[in-house]
Amino acid sequence: MTYEYGAYAQDPAVIDAEIAAGMEAGSLHLLINNFTENLSGGSYRSQIEQLGWQDRTMTDSRYEPGSEDNPHSALAYTKTWSQFFEDVNRAVEESGLDPTELARLQALADETPGVHGEVREARDRYALPAYRLLRIWGYSSFDLRR
Repeated sequence: MTYEYGAYAQDPAVIDAEIAAGMEAGSLHLLINNFTENLSGGSYRSQIEQLGWQDRTMTDSRYEPGSEDNPHSALAYTKTWSQFFEDVNRAVEESGLDPTELARLQALADETPGVHGEVREARDRYALPAYRLLRIWGYSSFDLRR
């Protein structure tokens, strides 16, 4: 079963081209950046919980909805942080990723110095199917990396 977002959905071919271009640039981590911090056990989740922002809209109030320089997706304006994290969990599940393996790779990456290390690259490569699915559902790269 695939979770559909209708009007928010992005063309998978466009997302795949974006991912391929990012990988050709030399580092998958530069493409998905801090996306993995939104996964279960990630630091962004714990920060949102500590701040009590679970029911807040996930967008940054500095960006005007619909403005040309707004990096958020229209979908992000319809989601609270809790709903976003539910979507991330759903994307992990639908991508067939093992949450235990994700947690293991995340812990290893957190212990490994350097942004471009092999461990971070392995973690990011493993998480990529969930990132891709969320992009197809309509989230922007900015939504997923911050």
